[in-house]
Amino acid sequence: MRSSARALAERGLEYLNTEHPTGTLFPDGTSAFLTTNTDGNAAELDRHAAGDGERWRETIAAVAAQAELVFGVLGTELWSSRRPEPRRQGLPATRTPTVSRSSAPRSCRAAGTG
Repeated sequence: MRSSARALAERGLEYLNTEHPTGTLFPDGTSAFLTTNTDGNAAELDRHAAGDGERWRETIAAVAAQAELVFGVLGTELWSSRRPEPRRQGLPATRTPTVSRSSAPRSCRAAGTG
């Protein structure tokens, strides 16, 4: 079976990293961009609201202090074959169907989310 990346490349898609992975355009015509650099992001945020750059640095420092946990969770397969039994509250209990990676929609499996 071909990988998703290979199939997309065969159709002409090429993934490239960029220094500006995201941005937004505001209704007044101004814009803001996030970079791959903490200092650049802090400067951009301060440009829009003084003090936000320092708050950004504090947020990034807090995430960095928990990086092992944060990125461990983000990279973990969250599918479970066991579901807790529903609690009875006067209504008939129903079971939530178990979804395995192989029974997830094909688009989710291809994207690595299922």
